[in-house]
Amino acid sequence: MGKDKMGLVFIGGLLFLGWIEISIFIFISNVVGGLLTLLGVILTAVIGITFLKKQGLSVLNSVRSDLAKGQAPVVSIANSISLVIGGGLMLIPGYVTDGIGLLFFIPGFRTMAGLYLLQWVAKKPHFSGFVNL
Repeated sequence: MGKDKMGLVFIGGLLFLGWIEISIFIFISNVVGGLLTLLGVILTAVIGITFLKKQGLSVLNSVRSDLAKGQAPVVSIANSISLVIGGGLMLIPGYVTDGIGLLFFIPGFRTMAGLYLLQWVAKKPHFSGFVNL
């Protein structure tokens, strides 16, 4: 796929995500009211920050432990990448991005997603000299 087509797919995906987020926001607002819907978005952002802080410290301790044992902290780094993505998604206002962000805090999914992203980055020509998985 060329760069022009990838850009169109990316913009189309963002527009589709925006449409879904607004539709769900309106639906929830009609069910529970506008104020509770807004408070829910704020609450999910606070929950995301709390999860990121708590699990981030755990992953940092895991990296330290792996390095002390003389092992490469690949899984720990994969977990940290997933946590950053999950935390970022939780900070974006909307219930769909919050749901996807919560997936990145589940330990098994977090590791698989992080390892996939590490392998994807390793295949890029810009990083071929830096990464060896």
